[in-house]
Amino acid sequence: AEHCEPQALRYYFAAKMSAEPQDIDLSLEDFVNRVNADLVNNVVNLVSRTIPLLHRLFEGKPTTLADDQGELIHDVQEQAAHVERLYRDLDTASVVRVVTELGSRANKLLQDKAPWELVKTDPAAAHAVLTTALWVGKSCLALLKPILPTLVDKLEAMLGVGPFTFDNAADPLAVGVAIKPYEH
Repeated sequence: AEHCEPQALRYYFAAKMSAEPQDIDLSLEDFVNRVNADLVNNVVNLVSRTIPLLHRLFEGKPTTLADDQGELIHDVQEQAAHVERLYRDLDTASVVRVVTELGSRANKLLQDKAPWELVKTDPAAAHAVLTTALWVGKSCLALLKPILPTLVDKLEAMLGVGPFTFDNAADPLAVGVAIKPYEH
């Protein structure tokens, strides 16, 4: 705990804060579990899995979003439109809940569609799945920018976009424009 990443601690406290005043206890075990489960293995995982695959399979160039993922795409766009209000209400726990739910859905998409296998039979569909999952990850992290500014600044640089705002968080990735390789 003596070398705790400040942004991870910010994330943990944000995940616990709601509009109602309350005390927040710091449980180191809960802190580690929450940061790993919600953030690292969920939202960051989307970016860390999709960017290397996009580079390996498609020269690092996103395409259009997957045609068959209309509900997920709609939900990301709709939630992005409401997150600023949650921040203004000081309800960062709801922000984190929204983002982690969307991230979980995009991770399930990756797992179910397995674009690393799908590319062998339907490269266009695999490309669209990777792009959609990366877009969800990008949108989720953009919505967490007030909590994780340094991490999100790095993502903006990798994607060659930014700065992220509430208004552009769910904007699509530029089709056919190569993004930089993933940096841990």
